[in-house]
Amino acid sequence: LDHRFADSITFTPVQNSGQSQMSVQVKYSDAGRVALDGLYGLPLEASDSRGRELKKICQTVLKSAKGLTDYEKILAFHDCIVLHCENLYSGTEGLEDNAYGALVLGQSSNIGYAEAMALLLTLAGMENEILYAGQDPAILQSGVYWVNRVKLDGAWYNVIPSADDPRNNLYPQHPRRGYLLVNDQVLSQGYIWEEDRYPAAAKADNWHRRSGLVVDSPEELDRIVQKALRAKEEWITLWIEDFTLKGYPIDLQPYDDLIESATVTLTNASAQSARGDKPYQTELCIHIAYEQ
Repeated sequence: LDHRFADSITFTPVQNSGQSQMSVQVKYSDAGRVALDGLYGLPLEASDSRGRELKKICQTVLKSAKGLTDYEKILAFHDCIVLHCENLYSGTEGLEDNAYGALVLGQSSNIGYAEAMALLLTLAGMENEILYAGQDPAILQSGVYWVNRVKLDGAWYNVIPSADDPRNNLYPQHPRRGYLLVNDQVLSQGYIWEEDRYPAAAKADNWHRRSGLVVDSPEELDRIVQKALRAKEEWITLWIEDFTLKGYPIDLQPYDDLIESATVTLTNASAQSARGDKPYQTELCIHIAYEQ
């Protein structure tokens, strides 16, 4: 197991029969101990109550995903974490920045969301890794954002569960999927990373594309919105390849007599501040409450 599940790694020089060698001691996190148990049959100690709690949750999630395709498992793991964890700032008093916090306690930071996703993917036998990203070159080395990378059907993709469950989320029971299986082009709209350290995630085949939810023009968006309003649908979720506020005006005024309120969310809106008026790719979510 690699650095994803290590709390600390200690290197100590030793002399053995006149030869210089290096002793490596790894202290594994709760997730690391659960992964060692699941992958290699190294049982958790009887006193490891945290590991046992985490293992029990993981077993439940994996059991519910039995029989699913790898793609369906990624979706299930993502939604499980997003729906059952509250996204808080790292450093919040008492907060656990790890998989135990995300899966057992139901509160964690970006780090806990990512470690939980990595643990479930690992136990499911799916190749994955952690990409350390930032939004400013000066803080990149600190790994402010943990991004999950998963290999699906021979191609690498990015997943950020915490970005799909923003802080102060108004609708925590409706998972966003703006950062579910996105490529590097989408990721680069709001994040930077040392690209030469990781295999490229180049394929444009995110959840929205696989679900047929890509909109190619303002006219198509307007038709979909009108159809949803007539059917009194509560949620409209779409992917737009070339979004700008000017290019895709969302006018719900003609339906004022039907709508009590509407909330429009751009999941990938970090790109807006980074790119100004330039088009960018984003998930568009509209939540509609109708007049009774």
